[in-house]
Amino acid sequence: MFRVFKNSIFGKIFGSLILTLFLSGVFFIFVSLKQQGARITENLIKRSETLSKIASKQIEKAYYAEVWPFETLKLIISESEDIVFLWVAKPDGRIYFSDDPDVISMGKIIKEPFLGTEETLIQDWTYPRGVEKIKLIIQPLEIRDEEGRPWSLLMGVSLRSVVAAERTVIFNSLGLFILTFFLAIFISFYLTKKITSPLEKLKQGAEIIGKGNLDYQIEIKTRDEVGKLAEAFNKMTEDLKNSQMALGEELKRAKELDRMKTEFISIAAHQLRTPLTAVKWILKMIINGDLGELTSEQKAFLSRGYQGNERTIKLVNDFLNVSRIEEGRFGYVFELIQLEDLIDNLIQDFDHVIKERQVDFIFEKPKEPLPKVKIDHSKMRLAIQNLIDNAIKYTPEKGRVAISIKNSIMHLEVTIKDTGYGIPKKQHERIFTKFFRGDNVIRKQVEGTGLGLFIVKNIIEKHGGTIWFESEENKGTTFYFTIPVST
Repeated sequence: MFRVFKNSIFGKIFGSLILTLFLSGVFFIFVSLKQQGARITENLIKRSETLSKIASKQIEKAYYAEVWPFETLKLIISESEDIVFLWVAKPDGRIYFSDDPDVISMGKIIKEPFLGTEETLIQDWTYPRGVEKIKLIIQPLEIRDEEGRPWSLLMGVSLRSVVAAERTVIFNSLGLFILTFFLAIFISFYLTKKITSPLEKLKQGAEIIGKGNLDYQIEIKTRDEVGKLAEAFNKMTEDLKNSQMALGEELKRAKELDRMKTEFISIAAHQLRTPLTAVKWILKMIINGDLGELTSEQKAFLSRGYQGNERTIKLVNDFLNVSRIEEGRFGYVFELIQLEDLIDNLIQDFDHVIKERQVDFIFEKPKEPLPKVKIDHSKMRLAIQNLIDNAIKYTPEKGRVAISIKNSIMHLEVTIKDTGYGIPKKQHERIFTKFFRGDNVIRKQVEGTGLGLFIVKNIIEKHGGTIWFESEENKGTTFYFTIPVST
């Protein structure tokens, strides 16, 4: 609770105000105490100095009249409770007269450098020695010894009244400070609350709007910067709402266009596949000589047409598969299958291409049977076929393609590595998107639709696996994918 309060804006402002007021109050008390103490001390010294001058005149008259004015001096002393003693001292330090007769009878002698001074002095002293701090007023007399040095009137003035006055000042100031401090707490709380309440409303509004409620308006009626910020925030929300509506309409139109495109591709592909298949078998029959013998030139010409038709059929099939994926009609029928056998049988379909391109093709088949995996045989065959086809097609003649399978307990990891053209680094993030083809293979005029890896990724992920790759241009590409092991 305290940590939340301390870290909040309210806590920081409120705490800063209270700390400032507290330090200001302490400073005020300290300064007042110093000023009041200095003023009381100054008044006390002035009054005592005046009394010392009156006393000195009486003592000088009494000395020459040889009659000491004890009663007058006692009256002078009684005028102020702060006078501790009144002595007349010779320049040699001997006490000649005292308001206390015992001091003379004891033959008290003081040794101080100020004795015999010609000027009025005021010094800090202690009386008795080392006990109470007092102010000592040294007043020179018109009485001199044989050497012409003046006698001195010593008046000890206690500072007890100053201390008492300071305590009174402290007590009064402290009482006033406490009263003012509590009043300041109340005012600080009110002011802080007035400052932070709009900020709290702004924060709550931002949270509500952040959750998607763009109809919410922050109601802050102040005319200060926070009020202007709230108005700007409301305007931003309104603009965002309008933009979102416009974007929603654009997305709706885009989805409709995408749906129409997908539908068109599906219809066109279906319409194309039937005649293409018919053309395929007719060409096959002619090439095989079922309709009569052909010259080698005729057979080579028809073979090129047959291969072109095959590529077109593959393109149509890819279009149909993409269309089914986007429409959610790419159905799966799962069954337990030995994955290494599927790959082994699939490689045999590429034997003629491998020999034709003189590719060093290696399948590192596990020595021990791997756990079976639950997959859709035709869909997984299509995915792996696409990966192998790419590896061979995008690897120059006499290159190398290697396939391996690793049992990682929870899943099987398949690796297909080639020494082909590689994928430009700047295009890595687009590799699994529709119609993607690397700039380098386009320049080399290698055939392809750019749909294969999009289909592969969808199939692998529908099996609960993941697919990723590593590639360096002109050095080759390695694709990895995982399939969960059935338990």
